[in-house]
Amino acid sequence: MPPRQPNLTRELLHIAFPMIVSNACITVMVVTDRFFLSKLGEAEMNASMGGGLFAFLLTTFAMGLVGYGTALVAQYLGASQRERCASVTTQGLLLVAAAYPCILLISPIGPWLFARSGLEADQLIFQKTYFTILVFGGIFPLLRAVFSGFFSGIGRTKIVMISALVSTLINLPLNGCLIFGKFGFPALGIRGAAYGTVLSSCIGIVILAAAYFKEAQKGFGLHDSFRFDPEIMRKYLR
Repeated sequence: MPPRQPNLTRELLHIAFPMIVSNACITVMVVTDRFFLSKLGEAEMNASMGGGLFAFLLTTFAMGLVGYGTALVAQYLGASQRERCASVTTQGLLLVAAAYPCILLISPIGPWLFARSGLEADQLIFQKTYFTILVFGGIFPLLRAVFSGFFSGIGRTKIVMISALVSTLINLPLNGCLIFGKFGFPALGIRGAAYGTVLSSCIGIVILAAAYFKEAQKGFGLHDSFRFDPEIMRKYLR
């Protein structure tokens, strides 16, 4: 009797479906923020779109760079060098530590461009405020990309989905409370939307980090990974 062939579609969906849900959660958070802010006014809603997109733009290069950790972790796992997988994550964290100050350093270009884009005065103030808060919280998406890369590389994407779901479930009521001043929270308007997004992202990172330090002890070389690895860093940068 021939050996049973693996169901590749099922295996693919097992890994990919949690990532689909994770990305959908990000979309839900963005749409919900816009919906809440539309209740305040058109200027706030438009400002969140412009400020949010430019804040994301400043992190895209670094996010793409550290996101390559997924491929490196999968490569070492497939080559039976799983003890090097945690070192990939460490190098990703080092890249975040180097990239984040650079992002903050170039962030003044955002308000400078906003001021020269012909925006109305009220939208300009809102857009600068929203952008500035998101940029300072920009380290959290970068950390998420690093830790998500580890779990995606070893095929354990469920924890990434759980982290995204928890962030979304916290973000929705938190933003509502901070924007409109519900349940004793101050009414912060567009600042509340930005703070809510940053805080919920931080909680998601805590979940991912806790899961990582637990999982990476299982033969992935966690204890030996807390050092600079020039070989892995070269692969990242190349």
